[in-house]
Amino acid sequence: MGLVYFALLGSLELRVAGAPVALGGERQRKLLALLLLNAGSVLPYDRLVDELWEDPPPTARRQVANAATGVRRVIGQRLVTTPHGYLVRLGDDRLDLADFRDLVRTRRPSRRRWRRSCWAPHSACGVGRCWTASTLR
Repeated sequence: MGLVYFALLGSLELRVAGAPVALGGERQRKLLALLLLNAGSVLPYDRLVDELWEDPPPTARRQVANAATGVRRVIGQRLVTTPHGYLVRLGDDRLDLADFRDLVRTRRPSRRRWRRSCWAPHSACGVGRCWTASTLR
């Protein structure tokens, strides 16, 4: 797999050479979205369980591991397993959220213009859970 473009703003999407790549089921999509929101940082197993379920089943940690296996099938070695959790290493890959953050840092748009032009009333990543604007900073 060559360079990958990950899109989180709007619907979760993954593209290689401009072509969309099929993602797994809802839990895999949510796990990938969480990891991309925190790219380069380890997300502990307990936090992933808390984020993926309101009332976690007894098998939640195993289900996270199964979802991670599915994510790894799609993104390969970009998904790293650590003794404490998982992380995504982007390397030379692109993430629309990181591009957006860089644009905001360099252009410094007014808050009013930002709210008018960029804010959408749906959840980031389109995976059914809304993250606050502070998560996206």
